[in-house]
Amino acid sequence: TIWYYCFRFLYRRRVMKKIFISHSSEDKEIIGELITLIEGMGVKSEQIFCSSFEGYGIRLGANWLDAIREELTDETLVLFVLTTNFYNSHMCQCELGAVWANTMEHIPILVPPLTTKDLEYILRNHQSMMITDKDKLNSLNDQVTEWMGIKPNKASIWQMKCDKFLADMENIITKKYVM
Repeated sequence: TIWYYCFRFLYRRRVMKKIFISHSSEDKEIIGELITLIEGMGVKSEQIFCSSFEGYGIRLGANWLDAIREELTDETLVLFVLTTNFYNSHMCQCELGAVWANTMEHIPILVPPLTTKDLEYILRNHQSMMITDKDKLNSLNDQVTEWMGIKPNKASIWQMKCDKFLADMENIITKKYVM
């Protein structure tokens, strides 16, 4: 058993921590902005998995179910970007179930007009955030940089990136999500 713990310790040290963005492909515009924000936190592009964007997702010729399964490990922080499209996607529901079954680290991110009242069963008991809440985005920055083990950007640089993200979100949400 001591070999098991030694192997597990060494394996965990060599595995790269990642961010997995669980989302509906219908919400691609929001997700593109979120990727830019996460990279603005200092996360490298190869540490972000997002199936809707070339270079962040599944390699050509790969079995996409196997690829998603391989990405969902103990070294992955899952960001659920919750919209009506997310709740209507069978694949998103599968990802949600896999994360719940494996008790993985995750953060529910609500996109207006959804509110915390719209959180469904599995996510209802987890601290969530609105994608338009600056204070929560600051907390997300802190949590992601800590999880990834990276040095955070200077506050002024982060705030500039966060403010741009919020302005872009307001435009996208007003145009596509709020009637």
